[in-house]
Amino acid sequence: MTQVAVIINPAAGGGRAGRCRHRLEKDLGRSGLGFTTIITRDETHMRRQIHACAERCAWLLIVGGDTSFRIAATELLLQSGKRKELPSLAFFGAGSANDVVHALGIRGSRHLCELIRDDRVGRMDVGWVRTESPREEHLFLGSMSLGLGVRVNREMARTRGQSGRPVAAWIPGAAALRRAFAGNELPMRLTVNGRSGRYSLVAVMNGPRYAGGLRIAPDASVFDHRLDLVLLSTRGWPGTMVAAAGVVAGRRLPVETADEWRIEAENRFSIQVDGDVFPSGKSCTVGVHAAALKVAAARG
Repeated sequence: MTQVAVIINPAAGGGRAGRCRHRLEKDLGRSGLGFTTIITRDETHMRRQIHACAERCAWLLIVGGDTSFRIAATELLLQSGKRKELPSLAFFGAGSANDVVHALGIRGSRHLCELIRDDRVGRMDVGWVRTESPREEHLFLGSMSLGLGVRVNREMARTRGQSGRPVAAWIPGAAALRRAFAGNELPMRLTVNGRSGRYSLVAVMNGPRYAGGLRIAPDASVFDHRLDLVLLSTRGWPGTMVAAAGVVAGRRLPVETADEWRIEAENRFSIQVDGDVFPSGKSCTVGVHAAALKVAAARG
């Protein structure tokens, strides 16, 4: 049995994942780990390779961004009812945000290889969100959000020709934030667990970081079997920028904790799940699969 299957999404981070290959392979060899490397062609190919490698490898090392990590987690959990033992997952962040890697305390490729070699694992929680229309379930490792998370994502995609990328660049992100408030869609009138209000952002956090590094839920942990809710009620981009600057400076936003959240709206809305946008209809429910995955981690 091969010890480690290294599965690389070469498109992640604008090609950064592919460029990391030789350094990562060098660190794996230095750690004495046997490995095989697979370069994926697209999402379908990645899913097939994850499924196949789960049959013969003790570890799957995913090289990519948060979307690649979510795909790997989804594929493994789909097999959980068919297999007695799932392989462990390791994440090497080569995307534009890498919020999940930070939540696991991974400091770099050499550190990650040491964690794999020493079998340092934690039982990671995985969030889920069930949408009304279409009726689907999406998994997330870092966060799901609606409101600004979706609007800014779309504005950046419109100007950059890319979709599903988290807001990691401040200058284009700030410009997209201003455009996001240009219409009448924000703030949104929502009901969250029976409480109504107008919110520019609803973020349900499995880990502490959002949008490429903002610690909006600093006490959130991927190992605590719960989800943290952040509600932002700003009514324009200047107030939102002030709130973001406060977070960077260490100011805490109000955070609520539970294991499930129900979100409803008068109009249809979309959700962002670890950087990817999906339709939801007029409602969704968010919860957590506690300790669902074995992952290489320096904490937990």
